[in-house]
Amino acid sequence: MREILVVGKSTLSQHLRAVCQDFIYTEVGKPDFDISTKINCDNLVDSYNPDILLLTQGVFGGDVWSQITVNSVSLIYLATQFYQKMNKGQIICVSSASAIWPSWPDISIERMIYGLSKQTVSNFCEHMQRKNYTVGKSVAVQCYEPCRFKSKMNNFSQGLDISEVTKDVRYLIDNPTVAHIRKIDV
Repeated sequence: MREILVVGKSTLSQHLRAVCQDFIYTEVGKPDFDISTKINCDNLVDSYNPDILLLTQGVFGGDVWSQITVNSVSLIYLATQFYQKMNKGQIICVSSASAIWPSWPDISIERMIYGLSKQTVSNFCEHMQRKNYTVGKSVAVQCYEPCRFKSKMNNFSQGLDISEVTKDVRYLIDNPTVAHIRKIDV
């Protein structure tokens, strides 16, 4: 049975478990596991050998350091370290549709930093896909940019139903040649 390692105890990761019962499903994140330090990220890489790595970590608000560290730095670090370790499989990075347009006049700093951190993740995935194209390594790097969905990040008050989001992630899992899904709520 193939193994999925989900980083970030998010609303998405909790709901995704139900649609991934055909996998060994491991979820790590706060409060049990803090990915904001390099040593903890290194320990995670040393401790697991997943077939699929799903990076769902994200914070909105708080200070700039925390947002950039959790949303971009730890995600990119884990993706690159697992990529080097894996011989085959998938790395799915959850970004955000806010990566499309991270700023506008009079935007709050916390919202701009969130969008910027997610734009960084999306750009990273695009560049890893280009790098991977000529390498011939059987590790897919995929990006998912969901629009706002009902989650603990927004007190379950706005956006798509989580079932729409889990359906998209499962689609990526089942289709490793799909590089990118951008979900826009229209």
